[in-house]
Amino acid sequence: MRKSDLVSSSFWLTFSFLVAGESYRLGLGNFRGPGPGFLPFVASLVLGVLSLLLMAQAINRKGEEKEVQEAWSQRGNWEKIVYTLAALLLYLFLLEKLGFLFCTFLLVVFLLRVIETQRWPVVIVTAFLATLFCYILFQLWLKIQLPSGTLGIYP
Repeated sequence: MRKSDLVSSSFWLTFSFLVAGESYRLGLGNFRGPGPGFLPFVASLVLGVLSLLLMAQAINRKGEEKEVQEAWSQRGNWEKIVYTLAALLLYLFLLEKLGFLFCTFLLVVFLLRVIETQRWPVVIVTAFLATLFCYILFQLWLKIQLPSGTLGIYP
């Protein structure tokens, strides 16, 4: 894992430098009037810092190779990944038909109950709060139109 972390962090660090250079060429503007390169430039800075952190961790890490390999070789871990990807694809296809609130609630319930096996009270409360938070953030605060689906749960 150490070698792959070094390789991937080097790749993403190089990529962040390329994006930062092109973003600067587009024009950064300022905070009051950001130019077209402002957001990609900031994102490239974040990516570069995270790449450096991963590289530092990979250099300082010793003796964790076996634990990481054992975690990925267990059968249950791969099944969780496949189930999660299948649930996300199903979420994607049902979002327009059933609506954002209903699909998001069901996705969180599935992830917490099937993938992480939490107790039902924790699952229901967490799914409700996560869905409510997403609704407040996207629909009310950011004014983003979310699909209401055929159920028409919210305007």
